[in-house]
Amino acid sequence: MEKRKGETRTLGGKAAIFCAIFALGAATIGSASADGADEKNANTEIRRGPFIVRADFDLTPLEGELRELDALVDEMTRTFRLPKTRENVVVRIFRDEATWRDYWNREFGSLPFRRALYDRKNYLFDRDGANGRVYLCVNPLFANDLRHECAHAILAATLGRSVPIWLDEGIAEYFEQPPESRLTNETWRSATVERLRRGEFSTLESLEKLSSMNEMTVVKYCDSWAWVCWFLNGPDAVRDVLPQYLNDLASRKLFAPKPSKRLKAIAKDGAAERSLRRFYGAL
Repeated sequence: MEKRKGETRTLGGKAAIFCAIFALGAATIGSASADGADEKNANTEIRRGPFIVRADFDLTPLEGELRELDALVDEMTRTFRLPKTRENVVVRIFRDEATWRDYWNREFGSLPFRRALYDRKNYLFDRDGANGRVYLCVNPLFANDLRHECAHAILAATLGRSVPIWLDEGIAEYFEQPPESRLTNETWRSATVERLRRGEFSTLESLEKLSSMNEMTVVKYCDSWAWVCWFLNGPDAVRDVLPQYLNDLASRKLFAPKPSKRLKAIAKDGAAERSLRRFYGAL
């Protein structure tokens, strides 16, 4: 996911400043040509579960953040009842933005620069059995970037496939925050309340129709986070919806019902919207 510095956006018709912590673009890039990714200078390596972390500098100052990867894998696996990880993920950390930009220009130069990204593709004959790579640089929001991109990677590595854009980004936005801040997310919660009150909140069906990252606007990120947060922390009746859907995807179940269809089976006559309003205090 990209985080662009110093950007101001208007959300729901009301000025809302989301500056450096604002999520503005998912960074799952399947078309970039990094097959020949230069690892020869990444001479420091740490392994955390399925993650193979590499850098060309001492990673000791980042040990706390990297230890969180074990907890992130455990939490996501437990929350969604995911199967065992099917593949490894290489995490390439650059010492600063300038170094990362140099690498980006060589490997992803045709694409707009992103501060961090998860690149999922088939790396044929990869010696680590890794079909995906996370790239990021040391910066003030390093921990958030790491959790966000690795959440994308955990989903793909456990399911062995990609998931719908809104859900992929909604989950990554949710797990980007430290556990104590996930429900009180400063970036999205107040905006969600405002959008619910104004009647501008996206329906689940509209999010499920998104097929391109170009369609993931600021408000789509907001609403995707809000739906995921509600599914995971709302009424008991809805907490099985996402785990069941993701496990259907993992098992390659044909015609797996989308979350909106599953929700309609348990929440009729506007019950879901009323529950969302109560959950976010938007009544």
